[in-house]
Amino acid sequence: ETNKRRAPRASIVGQATIEGRSGSLTCDMLDVGMGGMAVVAQGDPPPGFVRVHFRVGPESARFEVDGRVVRNVQREGGGVWGVQFVDMDVGTKKRLRGYVTETIRDEATPRADAPG
Repeated sequence: ETNKRRAPRASIVGQATIEGRSGSLTCDMLDVGMGGMAVVAQGDPPPGFVRVHFRVGPESARFEVDGRVVRNVQREGGGVWGVQFVDMDVGTKKRLRGYVTETIRDEATPRADAPG
């Protein structure tokens, strides 16, 4: 499968809440980037635009971003949804970019206690 992502993604552990017209759903986050995030969720994704609430980083910085589910791949244990962010304000972009950049850098840096 070809990676169609336009921006790097940082691995993330935690939960996001996705609010659609028919209510809200809590799901597990897999990764996040400047253009969107991947989550594991049960059921069908909400149609149209959604509001995504999530926290990241050591200070649990809170984010609220508009988006839409553009991908739904069903797997055992739920669906993996690709959520594309839309119309993110400049301040939110800056905060999210800082988190993603730092996390990717940390993931690429070998740990002193790593075997090898």
